[in-house]
Amino acid sequence: PDFARVTFVSEPAGAVVRVDARELGRTPLTADVDAGRRTITLEHPDFRPWVAPLTVRAGRPATVGPVQLGLPDGTLTLRTSPAAADVSVAGRYRGRTPLTLSLAAGSPHEVVLNKAGYAPVTRTVQVAPRERRAVDVALSAVFGEVVVRGEPADAELVVDGVVRGGALQTLKLPAAPH
Repeated sequence: PDFARVTFVSEPAGAVVRVDARELGRTPLTADVDAGRRTITLEHPDFRPWVAPLTVRAGRPATVGPVQLGLPDGTLTLRTSPAAADVSVAGRYRGRTPLTLSLAAGSPHEVVLNKAGYAPVTRTVQVAPRERRAVDVALSAVFGEVVVRGEPADAELVVDGVVRGGALQTLKLPAAPH
C-alpha cells in the first residue's frame, strides 16, 4: 500500500484534522494518509490553528501530537496625539500610529512609542483571546530653549516656514529638527 496509518492527537481534543486541505475528522483520530510530503492542519474554533509539514512513509505508522493548541491572538489598536509615532513591541519595530496589531493573548507585551520632539512612552499591555482593545496615548512634547542672536538686529527670523519676529530672541521649541 502507498499509505500509512497516522494518529492525530490534540490538546484540547475535538480539533478538525486536515491533510493537504482535505478534512479527515476530529482529534483524537487515526486515519490512512497517502505517502509523501503532506501539510497537516489542526483547527479548533477556540484556539489558534496549528500547521506543520509531515512526511508520510508507506506502511510506517506515525503519530502527530499531542499538539498543544495555542490561544487565539488579541487585537490592539494604538492611536497617539499627535499621530505618526513609531511603535515597538518587545524591542521589535511594528509601524507608525495609528496602528492595529495582532498580539499573543494571555501574556504582557511592552509597547514603546517614540516620536521626535516628544518624550517616549512605555506601556505594558495584555490582551485576552479575540479581544479587540484600543489604547489612546497623548504624547508630551519635550521643549528646548534656543537663543537666536542674528546680525543685523532687525533681520527676520523664520522657523519651520513661520515668521517668528526679529533675529534677537529666545525661543521655546519642541526638541525636534526645525
